[in-house]
Amino acid sequence: MRLTRGFTLVELLVVIAIIGVLVGLMIPAVQASRESARRAQCASNLRQVGFAIMRYCDNHSGRWPETSHTVEPDPVTGKFDRAWIYTLAPYLEDVDAIRICPSDQLARLRLLGKGTSYTLNGYLSDELRPPNNFDNRRKVASMSQTVVAFELSEKKDSGAARTENPADIDPHNDHVHSFNWFSTSNLQQKQVLEAVGNEVAIERHHDTTHFLYADGHVDLIPVEQLERWVEQPFNFAKPPAL
Repeated sequence: MRLTRGFTLVELLVVIAIIGVLVGLMIPAVQASRESARRAQCASNLRQVGFAIMRYCDNHSGRWPETSHTVEPDPVTGKFDRAWIYTLAPYLEDVDAIRICPSDQLARLRLLGKGTSYTLNGYLSDELRPPNNFDNRRKVASMSQTVVAFELSEKKDSGAARTENPADIDPHNDHVHSFNWFSTSNLQQKQVLEAVGNEVAIERHHDTTHFLYADGHVDLIPVEQLERWVEQPFNFAKPPAL
């Protein structure tokens, strides 16, 4: 009678251990691949936003899209329920398809709450009237050096994150107060980067974030680059004046 030799317990444990190691090596690679795809999608979204902004400016005598501060409130609720990105709807095939970054931890809430993962540079807002106002594209010297939009930090809309209620998404988070980042107080107390990080998702894509520029191009900015700009100091958010 022939006996069929099977695996010993030791051999079986070795095989399981090898499979475990292989799976452990594969998971980070899969996760990195997925994040790379999400990062690419985010950049694509911003490029589409950038081209829509250029068309909007062309049709509005150079003016940038209006922020939630300048949009009329809903006559029933009294709320400002439209972010600036909705003013670009005539220039985009589908606003909902591009206004949310897939790596945004509040993506679902911002999608349902009529918010956006992208936030307008406050220097471009006429309503906020920061120093050296740049409310019109014709007031800046270089499109390729003018940041139009950033990625919105999850620190904004933290109330909605706690309640899990899309109604708590704040439409006023469609812009940042970038003109306050390099204030004398922040510079003296070395809090500039903290001020930026309170409004911009500076580490969303593995310690990098996207900047959208007025000429439509998108740059992936590492945190280390922001740290160097802050150290100089160089106010990267302020458009170059004519």
